Amino acid sequence: MNGLLMLGLWTGVAAAIALIAGWQHVVCWTNANSGLAGWVQAVGSILAILATAWAVDHAHRLQKREADRKDYLSYTRFLETLFQLLGSARQIARKIVDLESGPGSSPDDRRTMLAELAALSDALRRMDLNRLDRFDYVESWLVGDALVRKLLDAVAVVDMPDRIPVVERANLEFLSGIIVETLDVRGKRIYKAIEERGGPPNADPLPSDWTKRPHAAALA
Repeated sequence: MNGLLMLGLWTGVAAAIALIAGWQHVVCWTNANSGLAGWVQAVGSILAILATAWAVDHAHRLQKREADRKDYLSYTRFLETLFQLLGSARQIARKIVDLESGPGSSPDDRRTMLAELAALSDALRRMDLNRLDRFDYVESWLVGDALVRKLLDAVAVVDMPDRIPVVERANLEFLSGIIVETLDVRGKRIYKAIEERGGPPNADPLPSDWTKRPHAAALA
């Protein structure tokens, strides 16, 4: 509330108290001074205007406060979506490393990976990049999007007839290891941003290790 409006309200309150305390004297004086009625009406009108202005200002401030709160929570959820998508991409890359360093991925494994990566790529592309208000958040999205598409191509190449599967799987394992390390940095960055904003609303607290948080392969 601005200072002028506050001064007007307190002046009105003081006038009302004084009027009540000396009401009998006011009545006598009013009878002796017929012009006072007009002044009383004018003061009453001014007080009514000030009260209306205060009510409108107060309602506006409440509405703005609520709108700011909703925007804050909405942006935190938006960062949580990016966090989940980066985590899902990391999870797939980690799975590839584990498979290729052991028994090797099967054609069914790779078909599943391709479907998950395609869904992730689509989900990342549908995010509104203009909502990100810091360059490092935008950079995290750009890196995540590029790596998901690169991993998608690397998985698809393994089963092409003109390629040597053993070589392509070795390349896939190497690329996936790099992707895990790269996404670790970006995921932790977004994790920190969410933590600083009080954590994701209406969700469980984030774990101390972001890589252990459950990730969806794709978000609707």
